[in-house]
Amino acid sequence: MNRLASYAFNPAIKTALQQIPQRFHRFLNCDLLCGYDPIYVGLFSFENTSDGRSYHNTACCAYPYHQSCISLALRATTIVMPKILHPLDVIHELGHVLQYNLDPDFELQMKPVTTYSETDNLEAFAEAFTRYIGEDYWVIENIYKDLHPLDRAFFDGIN
Repeated sequence: MNRLASYAFNPAIKTALQQIPQRFHRFLNCDLLCGYDPIYVGLFSFENTSDGRSYHNTACCAYPYHQSCISLALRATTIVMPKILHPLDVIHELGHVLQYNLDPDFELQMKPVTTYSETDNLEAFAEAFTRYIGEDYWVIENIYKDLHPLDRAFFDGIN
């Protein structure tokens, strides 16, 4: 379900993909749903995140098992961006795609690098990936803690 309501989403997506080293790209295959309400278009039916935010307007990564509203044949890991994101946020969502493609049982554990990454293992991985990719491109020291050496080694080892 690759749907972009506007070309205005392209710069953030392009910038994010340019920042991510090519060696990761084969693990980042996913669909995009940009500029649309994922519930309205029938991607999934649950309304709120675990912390109370509405999925009507919250960026997220919808895994195939979330997509019970659509045929099994059409389900694919999908990054949902109801509104235009900062490239770091796109990288965060791509971190979810990376984790699912490398570890669909979500057993990989990363050390939290932000307060948000303390939410759960999925957010810890996505935030660690964002920290790993973003450190060379944006000044993020005030937001992110240092990446744990074992987590850095994990990302360094992906070929």
